[in-house]
Parts: sequence; structure tokens; C-alpha cells
Amino acid sequence: MIAMHATALPVATTPPRRRLAMLCLCLCVGLLSGCKTELFGRIDESDANAVMMVLYSEGIAASKAQVDGEFWRIEVDDKDQQRALQVARNHGVPRERFASMGDMFKKEGLVSTPTEVRMRYIFALSQELSNTLSHIDGVVSARVHPVIPVNDPLSDKIQPASAAVFIKHLPDADLQQMAPAIKNLVTRSIEGLKVENVSLTFVASRADSQTAPARPPSWLDESALWGLVLSLAACLALTWGVMGWRMWKRSGAASPRSTGAAAGRTVATRGAARQADALAMDETR
Repeated sequence: MIAMHATALPVATTPPRRRLAMLCLCLCVGLLSGCKTELFGRIDESDANAVMMVLYSEGIAASKAQVDGEFWRIEVDDKDQQRALQVARNHGVPRERFASMGDMFKKEGLVSTPTEVRMRYIFALSQELSNTLSHIDGVVSARVHPVIPVNDPLSDKIQPASAAVFIKHLPDADLQQMAPAIKNLVTRSIEGLKVENVSLTFVASRADSQTAPARPPSWLDESALWGLVLSLAACLALTWGVMGWRMWKRSGAASPRSTGAAAGRTVATRGAARQADALAMDETR
């Protein structure tokens, strides 16, 4: 009689220890990455770089990612969101977008009234001057409010034009020495405006040290380190638990086999004894 033996093909499986190691690695990476939240979205690359530089200078870890191939977004940890917004606001980043003369006087189907054209011109002039002043080093934000009255050409009384300039600057920026140059710039930009009719106001932004103390990046934070230690301990306990369970399972599976082998040996011994007794009885006879 020919015995037929079926040979099972080997199946590629991942060892349990390797699977546990991969699981621990994924948990550690997840803990190190933390929960991120979007701080700014859809800004250009220059503004994104400016925000990153300001946040890093204050010890806030941030990351940037490209959006739609043209814009960028800035992400920070959840716990750093409030302070990151305050720091960005104090430094004036990302910069405000101003309307230009071209934006205000686009060709449209409807004919604008003289009053509307005048209001658009004043607003566009304010936007252009504010944009120019905001590019001065140390300026966080700038506003220019021109007042151009409508004078009657037949009247002897002429109301002069005036302008109010507001500039918010960094605490360490000394712009008082630039006051004459700023007034001259505004005066030369508005028709009929004299230097004595230009008021200039400087306001220093609040220092970041007054909002919250500078902290190291999140991967050096004490709470993050404790979370990492606890997670590693949990992963180690899980590994030992799984290994102990597998060893117990193997020992439990081996017990029936050993019991069956012992029973077989007992039966064989009894059979041999009976045969020996039978042979002894035959010889006696």
C-alpha cells in the first residue's frame, strides 16, 4: 500500500516579533508628530517663509506644505496655536494685501458717477501709501487716511487737504528719526497737501515676551517626553504580554501530546508484560 503525502506550500508570513516592532514604531512616530492644526492657509511662499522665520525665532515649531501648486499653508501643534497667532500678529505676518489703482479703476460696463470716482481715488491713494509705508523695515502695519475736500472754484475760502498717518512698529524699531521722511513722502503723494497738515502717530507693538515665555520646540517639551516614555513602557508591556500568551498557548498545546505519548507507552508496557507471561506459561507446560 502506497501512502500518499500532501506537501503544503510555504506561506510568507511576517514574524510576530517583527509585527510588534512595527506597531511600536508606528505608535512612537504618531506620538512624536502630535496633533497639528492649520495656522494660515493659501498664502504665497514669501509670506510663508516670513511666518516660519518669526515662529522659529520665538521657539515655536511649525511646518509648511504646498497647496494647489501655488499657495502654502502653515501648521503648528494644537497647544501652540494661540501663542503662534499672537506672535504672528505682533510681527505683522503674513502681510496685509492692499488694493492698487488698477484694482479700483477696472473697466466696467456701468458708468461711474463723479462722486464714486472721487471716493475710489481717495481709497486707492490710501491703499497705495499704506502699502508703501508697510515695506519700511520694522513696520508691522501702516494706515494713511487722506482728506481731500471739494473746493468751490468760485469761492474765496479754500479748505486745505490733510492726512493722518498711523504706523505700528516692532518694539526694537526706532522710527522717530524717519518722521520727516515719512511726512515728505505723504506730502509729495497727495496734491495740495502741506507738511504741517500731516499728522504722524507711532505705536509700538506688544513684545512677545509679554504674551508668553519662549519655549523650546514641541519635540523638547516635557509633556511630550513624558508621553513618549509612557508610550514606550506601554509598548514594552504589550510585547511581553503577547510573548507570554504565545508561550502559554504553546505549552497548553503540547500537554495533550505528552499525555497521549505517556498513555501509549503504558499500553505498550502492559502488552509486553502479557506476552512475557504467556511465554513463561508455555515453557512451564
